[in-house]
Amino acid sequence: MKILLFASTVFFALLIGPLESVQSVEMPKFKIIWKMGSTYGVLVDRKLSDSQISKMIYELREIRKRKEFHKFFPVTTPGLTDKYAMFQIWIFSDPQWATDKLAEDYVNGRMSKEVEQEYINNIRGYYCWQSDVNFEKGEIGYADGKLQSRNYKQLFSYHF
Repeated sequence: MKILLFASTVFFALLIGPLESVQSVEMPKFKIIWKMGSTYGVLVDRKLSDSQISKMIYELREIRKRKEFHKFFPVTTPGLTDKYAMFQIWIFSDPQWATDKLAEDYVNGRMSKEVEQEYINNIRGYYCWQSDVNFEKGEIGYADGKLQSRNYKQLFSYHF
């Protein structure tokens, strides 16, 4: 009886695979609201916690590693062999701050310091990949080198 129970357990374990493959992070629903070059602005539900945003960023990372980005995003680097050689994703939950106009104003330095800080405070998460320099970064909030979100937390930053 013990041998049969052991064999059944082993068969079941082989059937479902390792435990980590059973537990998968589900990607929260999001909408691409703008694209500027290889940077995307995405909008998520306001109710997502920082922990859920963190899980989303780690899931984006795994999707990139599995080369499945095409299931979620249009090509970021047309003309290159790797169609997703570089990209940035800014995650927003407030549609008022998630506009292409505000993104352009921020990138081009057309905001007062106060508005710029409030804009950065409304970036809930950030994920970046640059294959040409083997760089990857994930953050809760956002930091641009001079300002950072009030809820900023670096999740990972790697040069490979």
